[in-house]
Amino acid sequence: MPHERAQARPGPAGHGAGGGGTGARLRISARNPLGDATGGEPGYGLVGIDERARSVGGTSTAAVVGGEHRVDVELPWAAS
Repeated sequence: MPHERAQARPGPAGHGAGGGGTGARLRISARNPLGDATGGEPGYGLVGIDERARSVGGTSTAAVVGGEHRVDVELPWAAS
């Protein structure tokens, strides 16, 4: 995920996964405080995240809540 690393700012993030097996899900969350928009040209980052998540049976949400940007992604997780 080189692009995500390039765009990321320090802030809380988290992830979690079930124990594997049928129906297990991987959850990834990112939280960043609201601030001035900086960086390059706007792109399709959130749209791309949603398209990729849906392509494997997952979901994504993005919102501004309580003074911070929140992005949550949930993906199917299969133990290997």
